[in-house]
Amino acid sequence: MSARSDFFISDLHLDEAPDRARELFFAFLETMQPRMRALYVLGDFFQYWLNDRHGHVDGYAPIVGALRQLARSGVELIFVHGNRDFMLGRRFAREVGARVHRDPLTVELDGRPVLLTHGDLLCTRDVSYQRLRRVLRFPLVRALLRGVPIRFGRGIAERLRALSRKENTRKMRDPATLATVPEEIEKRFKKGVDVIVHGHVHRPLAEQWKIDGRDRELYVLGTWEQTGSYLEHQDGHFELHTFVPGASIDSRRQASESTRDLGPSRDLGSGD
Repeated sequence: MSARSDFFISDLHLDEAPDRARELFFAFLETMQPRMRALYVLGDFFQYWLNDRHGHVDGYAPIVGALRQLARSGVELIFVHGNRDFMLGRRFAREVGARVHRDPLTVELDGRPVLLTHGDLLCTRDVSYQRLRRVLRFPLVRALLRGVPIRFGRGIAERLRALSRKENTRKMRDPATLATVPEEIEKRFKKGVDVIVHGHVHRPLAEQWKIDGRDRELYVLGTWEQTGSYLEHQDGHFELHTFVPGASIDSRRQASESTRDLGPSRDLGSGD
């Protein structure tokens, strides 16, 4: 039997109603589970999650059940908070057999330090969003959200989503506002990590960096709309893929080529 791999996904935005993303995710689990050692979910797995009562909503039950079955099969299941599901908590973790971490999380894979983050922390040009992010994570606000009944929670989530859509439409006049800031990525590499993996911006990317004479790797996960986006790690090697149900590994690799950029390294020298 071949060695098992670590898989990384983000930004599925799964909602209560079945949709294409849910269909892709279930097909992904069916295809990859036999060779999966661990599944890292780097935020926005759910469209919204105000508190762990959502795990008992009928629409989410099949998703929670699939996660529970995956964990019981021996796959290590790790969640990192995103901007839509930062209220995933201990009850959810206990019920599905997962570990849930606040953003960011640093792990060691084959002796290499790897930073896992949703990605919104890297978008520091979006000052208004960063301010809102801090407010929503205040302990008092989190405590209030944990007590919101489901029937009210849906309304709160819908209002937040409408506000987000309106704000993003306005910010698209200056796309750089919504993009990651290279200096923020550099800052994290300089703290000693060899690899950074994130989502949030919905544009898959594999890029080599050189900082202080050392090679580093940046991987950006895409969203799950018509196809899936995932990163696979085995024996110290990372590879970004597009998931197409029913396709062979070679076909998925070819489909990924249009979204991968392994071009010239960013060489940031040894400056401060």
